[in-house]
Amino acid sequence: MPCPTFRTSPASATSRAWSPALSPWQTAKSRCCSCIHRRGKGAGGRLLSHAIAAFGATSLDVNEQNEQAVGFYLHQGFVIAGRSELDGTGKPYPILHLQLRDQGDERTGH
Repeated sequence: MPCPTFRTSPASATSRAWSPALSPWQTAKSRCCSCIHRRGKGAGGRLLSHAIAAFGATSLDVNEQNEQAVGFYLHQGFVIAGRSELDGTGKPYPILHLQLRDQGDERTGH
């Protein structure tokens, strides 16, 4: 599974764009999340928190067919903002566009 692509909020002038190709995300994710016996230990949440705090990552794309990943990101505070029938290479893999929920987002009831 390829790593998600993060985008920073356009309103954040100090945020840098999050690009897994230019960061340790892909390496760290493959090292800590590739073994099934390591799942559920909090490493993914810590990496995601770091991406949000350090890089201002506020949105990401995830393969809709990867139900475990979709559930993880929804649990981490993302909401579905859109959907594409094709992935970034034009292949027929539906992609969900997720946006980090605002603290006062009415859709969450919080």
